[in-house]
Amino acid sequence: MAQKTYVPLSKAQALEKLAEIERRHVFMHQREYASEIADKLEAGEVLDDLMARDYAIGLLRWWAKQPEIKPKRKVGRPNKFMHDEAALLVEIYVRKDMKRRVAEEKVAEMYEVSREAVRDIPQKHKAEAVAFLDSMHGKKL
Repeated sequence: MAQKTYVPLSKAQALEKLAEIERRHVFMHQREYASEIADKLEAGEVLDDLMARDYAIGLLRWWAKQPEIKPKRKVGRPNKFMHDEAALLVEIYVRKDMKRRVAEEKVAEMYEVSREAVRDIPQKHKAEAVAFLDSMHGKKL
């Protein structure tokens, strides 16, 4: 086992580490105290201790003032149209002897987006559309 080398902390680092330990200690005691108060309330006991009563009131008022928790939003703008569906339609039109550019324009018009938006559909969706239509070979669409 390798021997650990001791690296002395600067005074600022030591004070910062001590402050963090003290914060954790205070937080732990606050949690325990809040839990004891909750146990008393749950058991139907009256809070005779004014400090416990004030603590409970303060905690509830603090919580009531917290901003609304909103679900996290996905990064980026939502799609204006279903890429997989549009890719499938373009591929169907192409297989029915329509030129790809014309097929993209037709699908773009259906979804009210630019032809470039249809043309730039991620390759993953285009590949899935081709694979699906290939699996349907001989079956009527």
